[in-house]
Amino acid sequence: GRSAVWGALTAALWLALAPAPARSNVSAGATTNVVPTGSAASLTIAGVAAAADNLLVAQIVKMNGTAAPAGPAGWTRQAFASDATGNFSLTTWTFTVTTSGTYSFTWTKAAADPGGNWGGGLTQYSGVDLSCPVGASNVGNGVTVGGTGNKSTFVLPAVTTGTATAMLVAGYAIDTKNKQFAAAGGWLTRIASRNNTNGTPSSGSSDRTQAVAGGSGTNTVTARTSSANYAASVIELHPSITNGVVLVPATMAFATNQGTSPGGQTFTVGNNHATPGCPNVTYASSVGSFSAGWSAANLPAPDVSAVSLAMGATSAPIAAAVSSTGLVSGTYTAAITITDSARNSLSIPVTLVISCGAIGRRGRCGVLHLRGRRHRPDVRLGRLPGVMRPSRWSVLR
Repeated sequence: GRSAVWGALTAALWLALAPAPARSNVSAGATTNVVPTGSAASLTIAGVAAAADNLLVAQIVKMNGTAAPAGPAGWTRQAFASDATGNFSLTTWTFTVTTSGTYSFTWTKAAADPGGNWGGGLTQYSGVDLSCPVGASNVGNGVTVGGTGNKSTFVLPAVTTGTATAMLVAGYAIDTKNKQFAAAGGWLTRIASRNNTNGTPSSGSSDRTQAVAGGSGTNTVTARTSSANYAASVIELHPSITNGVVLVPATMAFATNQGTSPGGQTFTVGNNHATPGCPNVTYASSVGSFSAGWSAANLPAPDVSAVSLAMGATSAPIAAAVSSTGLVSGTYTAAITITDSARNSLSIPVTLVISCGAIGRRGRCGVLHLRGRRHRPDVRLGRLPGVMRPSRWSVLR
């Protein structure tokens, strides 16, 4: 009817006027450096105290071969670079921390890798869009240039970011032992891995925030060596969206007679979390904040189906229904909470009003009997107007 049309128009207008996605700034946390080791079948980074919802970014260097090592469980390889001579490889990995704790991670050499020393490290980042953490990436290699004295340089591979306030993370390595790096202008050094043992690599990482989406420009790193083979990578970390869940209406109300569940209702979730190049955003539901006796024991949680919005879609309706046959008359409240795949959430307050049906000349909830026998319900009904008579029940006067 007219109200349904007006409600649909209001929802569409509200979503159309919803604010653009607000993004947080990605922040770097603790860094764990690897002291380059001798030839071994594996590399373990132990004692990593990581906080939930952080993203770990590791730069792993392996000498004497260009086969990528196998990563620990749960890690994703984001970039792979080898030097031009095939002497070493640099692999960039990411891992999402779901539970705070102290972790140990092990990388294992590939079967085709003849051995060689390890190097690298990892850095923790917060404020990352965990549903789609990495955007653009690029790799490069070559020989450092412009060597004068004990310095030479190389240019980081360029990327084009797709979101504002993205964090650019660069990893790099050279095949010369015990050397330091000076990060490019505006970049902050994170990993610094070196050793004076022959045959060990020198590696490092740095990062900077790029305020506006677009090209990363020319960024030159200085190596404390006259000349060396290098490999480098750059990845873009997407910042999280702090207003990713948009719901219409902002509240929801159900009403029914005692013994009967109300009809289903719908609300609309908006796709304010869409990020170009990322997979569909999924939304899941939960129910909490019960009050006035509405609980999971006597009322199954409102049935809200999870929904996935395709990229480019602006909104999708979600059906919600409650089962209230076990509740006596009264007003009950709860909250339906919708959480997106980046762990942003928003709640809808829900009100459920259960009334008595209009039976009995005195218009009140009564004592019931079945097939001529007196019977008092387990829960005494209040003196609200009327009660709905269940099948085969009648009122005793």
